[in-house]
Amino acid sequence: MTKQQKIDYINQVNDRFREARNHGRNGSNWWYPTPNTIAYNVKLYGQKQGIEEIKELMTDRQKEYYSDDNLYDFINHWQNQEAEMFSNDLDLEYSVKSGYAGRSGGWLEVEYSNPLEEVDKNTEDINYLYQEAKKLDKLESIIAEHIKTRHKSFINYLNSADWPKDMVNNELMPDDDIADIYKGRIKSLTDKLK
Repeated sequence: MTKQQKIDYINQVNDRFREARNHGRNGSNWWYPTPNTIAYNVKLYGQKQGIEEIKELMTDRQKEYYSDDNLYDFINHWQNQEAEMFSNDLDLEYSVKSGYAGRSGGWLEVEYSNPLEEVDKNTEDINYLYQEAKKLDKLESIIAEHIKTRHKSFINYLNSADWPKDMVNNELMPDDDIADIYKGRIKSLTDKLK
């Protein structure tokens, strides 16, 4: 590779990171992006399973205890926790800083450490900067693929028959715990009668 080709490559990678589209510091619009932050689309399109599929598997006591609104809030809270764990795992695994942005949090934005600068034929350390550009470019490619794979896997899970079962069996309170709550309410009400 010629020196000019290395210069062109360094500048191309640097420009792509410094001018990447993202939601900026306030996390809600594209007009004021921050440099070195790339937004990845992680919206949950086409989710087939929902509250009705979960309710079909719930016990009568669970159906009585969880209203549709409570169930909807519970599912949103669960999905937010899963998203936060994914972001934290990404940060730890790749030494980046990530977070969600957009009106509904459908963009995972990853902030990269970019050691590059605009270079020309007079810049020293072209070979070093070229190696850094290759590392940065490869890291972004690996992270993009990782996000794409995990996102697809999560959507497949949400669309599987396993997800409603897992929600009922592992996430919602079982009948015995709900009964204990009811007993506690009864006790507090009877204590008021004393």
